[in-house]
Amino acid sequence: MNPSPRFWTERLGRAFALDLRSLAALRFVLGLLLLVDTLSRLTEVSAFYSDTGILPRALQGDVVSGWRWSLHLANGQAWFQSLLLLAQAGAALALAFGWRTRIANLLAWLLSASLLNRNPLVLGAGDTLICVLLFWCLFLPTAARWSIDAALSPKAPPTDHRHASWASAALLLQVLSVFFFQALLQPAAADLYAADTDTLAAGRWLREHADANQALATWAVCAQLIAPLILLLRAGTTRAARYRMIVRAVLLLQLLLVALLTMFTLSTGMLAWAQIAGLIALVGATFWENRARHIRRQQPGTELRLYYDRSCGFCLKTCRLLTQLLALPNARVLPAQDNRRADSLLRANDSWVVIDHDDTAHLKGAAMLLLIRRSPLFAWVGVLALPLGLSGAADLVYEAIARNRAVLSRLGDKLLPEPALPFVPSIGMQRLAGLLATLVLVWNLAGLRTPDGPFERLLAPPLELLRLDQRWDAYSPSPVPADSWWVAAGHTGDGREVDALRSAGDALRFDEPGAARDDGVRWRAFRRQMAQPQLAATRARWSEYLCQRWNADRSADSADRLVDFKLISVLDLQSGTGRRLEQRVLGRQDCTAPGAR
Repeated sequence: MNPSPRFWTERLGRAFALDLRSLAALRFVLGLLLLVDTLSRLTEVSAFYSDTGILPRALQGDVVSGWRWSLHLANGQAWFQSLLLLAQAGAALALAFGWRTRIANLLAWLLSASLLNRNPLVLGAGDTLICVLLFWCLFLPTAARWSIDAALSPKAPPTDHRHASWASAALLLQVLSVFFFQALLQPAAADLYAADTDTLAAGRWLREHADANQALATWAVCAQLIAPLILLLRAGTTRAARYRMIVRAVLLLQLLLVALLTMFTLSTGMLAWAQIAGLIALVGATFWENRARHIRRQQPGTELRLYYDRSCGFCLKTCRLLTQLLALPNARVLPAQDNRRADSLLRANDSWVVIDHDDTAHLKGAAMLLLIRRSPLFAWVGVLALPLGLSGAADLVYEAIARNRAVLSRLGDKLLPEPALPFVPSIGMQRLAGLLATLVLVWNLAGLRTPDGPFERLLAPPLELLRLDQRWDAYSPSPVPADSWWVAAGHTGDGREVDALRSAGDALRFDEPGAARDDGVRWRAFRRQMAQPQLAATRARWSEYLCQRWNADRSADSADRLVDFKLISVLDLQSGTGRRLEQRVLGRQDCTAPGAR
């Protein structure tokens, strides 16, 4: 007898269902990652995104083609780029805490995609993954748990923790695709940690220990190929829930360990962090239920009553925010005037009142610390606060808030209104998510054969427009088939030989890659691409930038000013006969020329 359509619908629902608490955790972590990443870019805003940097708008067309767009192209001055970055940081913070979540999510994605399109030469796979995760979150109820929106909305969020939709399937496929296609596109297992010049200390150790390198690399490839397939194929089965939970936990742990291995061995920027954020979304309900049970065992009796002053709207909002953001499902928020004991304590101490399961009353900062200790998310903070003696500091914070209640109340009315928000996107949005997820899957599959085949050319317009085009080959060999580095061999006014890429006191050397002044992951990504023939104009601008930076703090008559240099790519060619260095001069720059002064 053939299974009914209802059977397959339920099975697919189980396979692609996500937990609303996991989606909330993804929202928080993704917002923080975007915030940290955005603030880090502020230190290099002039070099990367202004017209005085390495890629002015006049050259942007040489490296960006197709359907790319960027708001950052509206103005080439550093102040404008900084303003957009600050707006992106604000959107990231609002997203993390779930304030106006849908708008914050949309703004964060728009500004993130715009920034990536402005200068793709400094991007890594982690930047792309953060951007696509932001996009899929637009179609998901990420604010339904532990958010400011859920605390303040008159419309209650969904009561069922389980969410299954086209968008949940899209997010699950996206997260697993990163690992799966990364394994298919990366070099041979033995070369995984030996072919990348940007290895960290642990990666360099692995390069020197071939057996350990081979074993870990083989395990990483197998885990990335097998775990995603089993998660998809077995998640919808009707076997015992405990069996499914154990299998899911083991497979997610394998992928987490792969991400951690990447983090500690290879310098891939935000990739490992973004992978971990994606895996958080796949954590099942069993984890959160076990976490809640653990808290109840550690602290029996989780029922809490929060009493506030009925005449203070700000106090009510604060209590509702705390119960949501601290994930306190068994906490009730009640007006103190309806309880004689709570009312007398509130009046006598000018404080809110929190009464726990054994009828003990807690006031001021001590009440706040109690809520933190009962939180399944932040209980560890409350445990640390006790030996550190932070109860006194918590009282001071509470009293400062109480003294300024009127001001904070007016501010809260403006910033924290109570709109009835739709937590689950419409069916039309869900269908759009399903269609786009299908296109992305076809794109990734077609990219296994060739990165510029007919399918890619057909799908490029919509996917490039939405910044969903992707290729997970972070470990694949760079265009230069060997370890390589750059040397800018130049002369100062007094005839001294220097390397314009390094500090003035460093000796000019060709035999090993010294530490460049710009040694961040984005600068390394930029330098890796500069040997490509089609980027000759960008190399020339880079050379001018190096002249300007070296001479910026030196007077016109200083003997230490840079006069000229040659831009040299050094290749370290390893062979059976030993080591051989090959030098290729890819640019010459006169620093006295008008454009380089």
